[in-house]
Amino acid sequence: MRFDSAAAWAPDVGPTGLAMLENKAVISVDQDGVAAGRIVDSGNGQVFSKRESDGDYVIALYNTSATATTTVSVPLSAAGISGSVTATNLWTGASAGSPCRCRGSLAAPVLHRQ
Repeated sequence: MRFDSAAAWAPDVGPTGLAMLENKAVISVDQDGVAAGRIVDSGNGQVFSKRESDGDYVIALYNTSATATTTVSVPLSAAGISGSVTATNLWTGASAGSPCRCRGSLAAPVLHRQ
């Protein structure tokens, strides 16, 4: 009998799941050992933030609805950020613009590094 350990923890994740598992920017946020705190809890809209040991801020916007798109926004000051910042969407690698407003109409999570 042959046992494949990769199949045991990630059975048939599909292209979206595989992209998440291979996204080094997202994995680094998860593996940095710094816990995030919830700063917005508005029904289906959830926002978590943290400041990493290198000084970067990470803000994660979530839509917890299984069926509906929701708009989630947060003032940067709620994450402890003042002034104008430039952000990167860690899922896509695209610039989130400057100044970043951390707002989105979401069907899926958005993760920014500032």
